[in-house]
Amino acid sequence: MSSEYNDRSKQENIPENLLSAEEQKPVNHAEPEEAVMDNHALVQEVKPVNPIMKENVPYFTGLALIYSLCFAVAFYRNFMGITYPLITAVTLAVCILFLRKNQIPWQKSNWWYVGGSILLGVSTVFTANEFVIFFNTVGILLLITVFMILFGVNFNMYFLLLIKEVKSVWKNEEVRAYFIIIAGAIAAITINTYSVYESIGKAFRYSAFQVASIITTTGFGTADFNMWPEFSKAILMTLMVIGACAGSTGGGMKVSRFLILLKSIKKEVKQLLHPKAVSVTRINEKKVGADTLRGVYIYFFAYILILVVSVLIVSLNNFDFSTTFSSVLTTLNNVGPGISLVGPTENFAKFSGLSKLVFCFDMLAGRLEIFPILMVMSPSLWRRRF
Repeated sequence: MSSEYNDRSKQENIPENLLSAEEQKPVNHAEPEEAVMDNHALVQEVKPVNPIMKENVPYFTGLALIYSLCFAVAFYRNFMGITYPLITAVTLAVCILFLRKNQIPWQKSNWWYVGGSILLGVSTVFTANEFVIFFNTVGILLLITVFMILFGVNFNMYFLLLIKEVKSVWKNEEVRAYFIIIAGAIAAITINTYSVYESIGKAFRYSAFQVASIITTTGFGTADFNMWPEFSKAILMTLMVIGACAGSTGGGMKVSRFLILLKSIKKEVKQLLHPKAVSVTRINEKKVGADTLRGVYIYFFAYILILVVSVLIVSLNNFDFSTTFSSVLTTLNNVGPGISLVGPTENFAKFSGLSKLVFCFDMLAGRLEIFPILMVMSPSLWRRRF
């Protein structure tokens, strides 16, 4: 297939760099049959683009190990949370060393990138995909997938592993449900996207990475899942809502709340069928108290209320429903990409200022588990004397 620049620059002696963007576009003289792209060519594999990182794997591996050790020490020394000054200083140092080794000039705009890496936490260390695209190989992507999934597990489970309580970890209903949801989602999407990639291995790789990224609310993307079938996109949207385990770095409603809701529905159905029966909601063989159940019910109602109101406001932009709904869903659950016009290759720049304010509120509400942000907005809080 041959292509050449517009002949206007030659006919009128106009330098090519002075032509408009439209005029500089290549003119395709191929036959119509050759110009038609196959649907399978729309999904392309991104190749590694950073030779510096590829040639200095020991350096960057050591840098990552040092950072992980500092993070572990900070977490170990302070069980109430990370020692913020230490981890902030180490993060800044690692980012500076990373930029220098990659020969990236330090600019004022880099501070936003470093600040984002500090604020977003463990499961969302960076706000862009460049660090994943640098090593877009099967082994590296599967390794990232595994660690994204592990950071979606309740951190208390790792303490149980340290004291060799392995059976207690597997008996935890939330952990089992978390891994079952992930396994089922990966299997379903792999089968559903096989026709897109025409390779079971490639379909599994992209499916596993995107499922791990979405359910842990990491937000990375190695495939444009806008091109996936509707069934696969519906699964990803569901994973956005479910989220990771309680006590992890992930967002969403949390697996434990969904377990309580499902068991509560089961209990009500059983109570209707057997009015005289005594039914109790149990998690991990322990009775769930009335206060806990009430808290979950109110949280779920508040979540749905914020979701509906936000969708109604954002719909004023007059985008399609997939864009409107997924944009609210991904911000409320702190995921990142949505579908349609806010897919993994798109952004939120097209929305109005009002919609962006709604997204800001949704992100804060989702990250803070809704009630703290509602308390801050309550006038009675500010009138109260402490």
